[in-house]
Amino acid sequence: MAIDAFAVRMTLVPAVLALAGRGAWWLPARLGRILPDLDVEGTSLQKTAPADRKEPQPVS
Repeated sequence: MAIDAFAVRMTLVPAVLALAGRGAWWLPARLGRILPDLDVEGTSLQKTAPADRKEPQPVS
């Protein structure tokens, strides 16, 4: 049973996502406004950083 579930996840799910294209990642605008904006990689922090801030120097 576990091998069957593994095979489905490794073959059928990527195939369906490839066939669906951008439609697989479509999100209704109303739902997009309700859900929080998760910034896992911290890119919003880089955008809001002050321009005069110096980069940290490595400790020798």
